[in-house]
Amino acid sequence: MKLHIGNNLLAVLLVFAITLSLTSNIIMTMFMAQKPVATTGLISQPTQSGEANVTLPAEVAIELFQNAIDFGDLSVGESNATSDLNPSGPAPFALRNIGSVDVNVSMSMLSTDYLWETQTGTSEYFKFNATSNGSTQALWYGGSDDPDGLTQVPAAPGWPSTDPANVVYNLSQENGYNVLNVNINITAPSGEPAGAKGATLRFQADIG
Repeated sequence: MKLHIGNNLLAVLLVFAITLSLTSNIIMTMFMAQKPVATTGLISQPTQSGEANVTLPAEVAIELFQNAIDFGDLSVGESNATSDLNPSGPAPFALRNIGSVDVNVSMSMLSTDYLWETQTGTSEYFKFNATSNGSTQALWYGGSDDPDGLTQVPAAPGWPSTDPANVVYNLSQENGYNVLNVNINITAPSGEPAGAKGATLRFQADIG
């Protein structure tokens, strides 16, 4: 026996199916709007930050990278000076602050190692001044009462010196501003015997 479905019945069934599909979609949409589906593993703060800390102790350190001056031959009564004072003279002593803080620098000559035999101790025949390489903090101590801006190199009985000459204070530890030139001016005193002459200068640094 064959079942015959008329066109009218087919139309009714088709309309019913469409209506059922639309109703289901509407119900699902309303449900989703009222109760969002939770997502597993959702990150509410996508970025985080952490901190690493370290403390560096104050380190006082200087490096004398130009540590020898040779004035060559000099006649009795004649003077010579390093290049910042005399353009044709030798290069001055040069030291660098290689520590982590600004420093004060002082200097003295060992009393067992005087430059001249006839002028022991501090004398006008052995003087210095100092210049920094542009540091606004580094200020030279001495020379205010000398027309040439020079101070006599002090002599000390031993090391460390208890009474060194203050050369500079607040020499910066920042690169580009941490170099100090120490210029030397010498005059051969009358009556000085012939021969090679030399003196040892010691530099020391303290926290500025």
